[in-house]
Amino acid sequence: MERNECWNPAFWATREPEGLRVTVPVKSERFRSLLNLVWLLVWAGAEVAIVLVLLGALRPPGFVPYDSLPLAGVFLAIFTVGGGFVLWRWLWGMGGRETFFVARDSFSARREIWGIGRSRTFDLEDVRSVRAGRLKYRVIYPSWGRMFIGHDESEIVIDGAGRTHAYGKGLAESEARDLADLLLEEMGFHYHNQLVSKAGSASLI
Repeated sequence: MERNECWNPAFWATREPEGLRVTVPVKSERFRSLLNLVWLLVWAGAEVAIVLVLLGALRPPGFVPYDSLPLAGVFLAIFTVGGGFVLWRWLWGMGGRETFFVARDSFSARREIWGIGRSRTFDLEDVRSVRAGRLKYRVIYPSWGRMFIGHDESEIVIDGAGRTHAYGKGLAESEARDLADLLLEEMGFHYHNQLVSKAGSASLI
């Protein structure tokens, strides 16, 4: 087995001419996808009902409760924001993935849904650490719901350019540790070559 090649059910690595690419797909969980889909259907029904109220389709003829229109507008805004978030979560579960790419002098992490997403790129010398860490709870990941949606307890934490970024949320501890080790080994290899190259250039001056 060649350097940095490994197999893990949570991710796969591809050797490219420019460097090593590691892809981490979202874990497919039927219950979570079904739950998000149910919430989407509930949201769509509520959204349509509120719009119909605002348009007057659900009001008796001649009855115009002007006092209720601002309240219906507020509910519409709340449901739109909430529905957009649930839609994003459903799309993320269906087609989301994270990609790490270690090149000769840079390291990038990308989060995307079916090719649409955002990348962060760091110079290798600016990356202070890449490690497996315990998943930090957020409001959008309430602890009481974790037993039902199947998340594990770890994530990949990247310290670079004065900021900390987390990827791979919900990986198992062993999966996060293997991924961090793979990235660190590749980054160390390129960074070592970078130092040797600089030292060689300096000696020629």
